[in-house]
Amino acid sequence: MANFAEGLRPIAPHNAPDYIKMKLLIDKAQFIEWLQNQQGIQVSVDVKLSKNGNLYAVLDDWKPTTESKEKNVAKKSEPNDLPF
Repeated sequence: MANFAEGLRPIAPHNAPDYIKMKLLIDKAQFIEWLQNQQGIQVSVDVKLSKNGNLYAVLDDWKPTTESKEKNVAKKSEPNDLPF
């Protein structure tokens, strides 16, 4: 089940320059309370698009598996991509 970022509301900008991709409305009290219930020093939040076309924010709780960690180590140790 999605852990919605309570108090954080992404909104598509209207009549804004192209370099503005999104607006975030933050209910400070609600967002701080939500943050205090999360684990770790940092919190990663994904902004997604619903089937109805609305933006929403959810906690990114992805954790690497042992298999993916081993693949990353193997990639870093391969010297085949050296330019010489």
